[in-house]
Amino acid sequence: MTDIIDLLAEADELAEQTKTEEATTTTTDHEVTIELVQKMVDWDKRRHILKDWQWNVMNDIVSGEKALNDRLAWGCKQNLKTLKQHGFTED
Repeated sequence: MTDIIDLLAEADELAEQTKTEEATTTTTDHEVTIELVQKMVDWDKRRHILKDWQWNVMNDIVSGEKALNDRLAWGCKQNLKTLKQHGFTED
């Protein structure tokens, strides 16, 4: 019985790991990745260029609370334009 429980626990871990890997490599039609959103969140956290709600949505994407779909990717692309005007670079 313990073997079955161990196997189920291992299967759950693998499924969660797969979800995490997919979330970190998501790319949309707007050429916005989770990694880029993370850089934007980190950069703006110190500078406060974006409005609070804009930053919060991007932070929710990075933390996995929201999926990076096309609509949110478009919004992140708009935020990227704003941040670039204030000195943000993608490098």
